[in-house]
Amino acid sequence: MRSSAFHRKTLLVAHRINTHMNITEIEIKPKTPEQSRLDVLKGTKDRAAQALAAERERQQVVNAQKTLAAAHQTKTTNPATNTTTATQ
Repeated sequence: MRSSAFHRKTLLVAHRINTHMNITEIEIKPKTPEQSRLDVLKGTKDRAAQALAAERERQQVVNAQKTLAAAHQTKTTNPATNTTTATQ
């Protein structure tokens, strides 16, 4: 098994060096059902991780906007008369 893996790597490297080789010389085997299932699960995991990161970032932006709005209202309120001196 090790020699066939080495042989496949040798063919791929030779293909990159010599542009006149035929593509048919490279052996491509179809994936087994187990390998296909693993690929699908990995893709699903990656998409879920990206969605989670995007949602966390969205929530951080919303919280930062709320904090800025609250800070802006605090600055514009006159503590002596408890009225707003400037509006947004």
